[in-house]
This record gives sequence, structure tokens and C-alpha cells, in this order.
Amino acid sequence: MIKKMFDFEKLDDGWELVRYNYNADPRITRLEIPAKYKFHKVKSISPKAFNSASFLKSVVVPDSVTNIGAAAFEYCEQLEEITLPRGLKIIDYNMFAECASLRKIELPAKVAVIRMRAFARCASLEEIKLPEMLCVVYNMAFQDCAALKTVRFPDSEVTLLGNTFMNCRSLSAETAMYSLIGVNDLNKPFAVNTEFNWDLALREDVFKLAVEHNSFESISKTELFKQLIDRNLIDYMPLAEGLLNERILGELVDYSSERNKTEFTARLLNFKNGGNSAVEDIINAQFNL
Repeated sequence: MIKKMFDFEKLDDGWELVRYNYNADPRITRLEIPAKYKFHKVKSISPKAFNSASFLKSVVVPDSVTNIGAAAFEYCEQLEEITLPRGLKIIDYNMFAECASLRKIELPAKVAVIRMRAFARCASLEEIKLPEMLCVVYNMAFQDCAALKTVRFPDSEVTLLGNTFMNCRSLSAETAMYSLIGVNDLNKPFAVNTEFNWDLALREDVFKLAVEHNSFESISKTELFKQLIDRNLIDYMPLAEGLLNERILGELVDYSSERNKTEFTARLLNFKNGGNSAVEDIINAQFNL
């Protein structure tokens, strides 16, 4: 007896696709989900319905579907492209997480929410355009998307909760800034929270853009300079000195000196003395070289 390709459950107004039964069959790489089953519309796809369908490369979801559950396509490791229904409003938790081959996806115009880890570890995803009706993107929605460079935001304001683009090393500086601000608006300062992503904020191109836009306005300047000192980012000092003030200088000089950061200490002392001495002279005088 041939196994059914899908299992369905009856809804009040149609059907829910609850399981794809050929997830380990290498013969099926392209799939078009039916819009109807037993004369009624397929309205929904259950959570994890296609989870680990490891040989699927292309999937078309019909416009009859208005809801796709969490992790529906998680671990579809060879999935390269998918057509989503026009009426979809939520990209749910882990929907495409671990889809390492996903290269392109067009989000429907009505999508308003992208939930946590929706695209986590989509290692081949390089670009995505966010729809005009999008309101919020949750924490780690694009976590570990190593190839993601371009995120095209709508003109409207989009709220980014937490580390939306955690460990996305290829991001443009502007998109990285948005993720640190918490909204797609470069005119707002970085959001203050206990999980502030210093690795991203101190990436060279991001740091330059942040100083230009005064993005560190709400961030502790003492903590900022301690981060620079600990990371040996001495080349950032010409830009960063504009953020120094007399109140924090003494503490920073002591902090730098205790960690044997000679050039940092000299630069901070030079700033404290009005910037009139050569850094080399301060080093010689302070450290008896």
C-alpha cells in the first residue's frame, strides 16, 4: 500500500496539513502543496509538519493557507527556495531555522511579525527584503546567518527586539546599527540593555558610523572606553576621544594603567592635560622609558 503524502485534520472551515510523510525520500525534491483536500481548502500547516524533510529543495505553499505553525520547515537542510501564501501575516518561531541551503525567500506583503529564530542558521541566505506591513522582528530571528549582507527595510518603523541579527558577521554597517538601536532609524541612539552587543558595536565600520550619528549617547562612556582598552582598540582613539569627559578620565587612566596598557594610558593623560604633549613624551615621562 502506497503511503499518503500528507496527513490532514479537519478544521471548522477547511483542513490543516499536519504531517508530510516523505521527509526521508530523496526522490522528492520539489513539492507543491495542494490548495484543496476532499473539496475543502487547506487553510493551515501544523507546527513541525515538514520538519527534517531533508531532501526538499523547492516548496510552493498555496494562497489558501493563512497560517503556518512554528518550526514547520525547520531542518529542511536542502531547501533552497519557497513560495509563501499571500495572506500569511506571521513568520512563526523557528519556521525556517537550520535551513542551511535557503538562498532566497520573498516575504508576503501582509507579514507583520517575524518571531524568534525564524531564520536562525540559514547559512546561505544573503539578502532579504522586509515587507511594508512589518511591525516587529523578535530576538535572534536571523541568528547565525553568516552570509546575510543586505536587509532591505520598509519605509515604516520596524521594532527589532533583542539581538535580532546575532552573529551575522557579513551585515552592512547600517543594518548592524539598526539591530543595536532596536529600530530602523539611524537618528536614534543605541538601546540601553544588559545584553548590549559590544562585538557588533565595536566592529570598525559600525563604530565609525555610530560615532558619526552620536549613537553612544545613552551608553556608559566609562564602559565604552573600558571595552576599547580591554580589546586593545588603540586605533579607535582618534574618533573616540570626542566622547571623553573630565568626570571619567581619572578612572580610565587608573584602569588602563593597572592593565599595563601603556599607549592607552598616555593618550588618556594627554587628553587630561589638554592634548598639548606628544604621546611619546608622556610615555617616556610616565613610565621612565
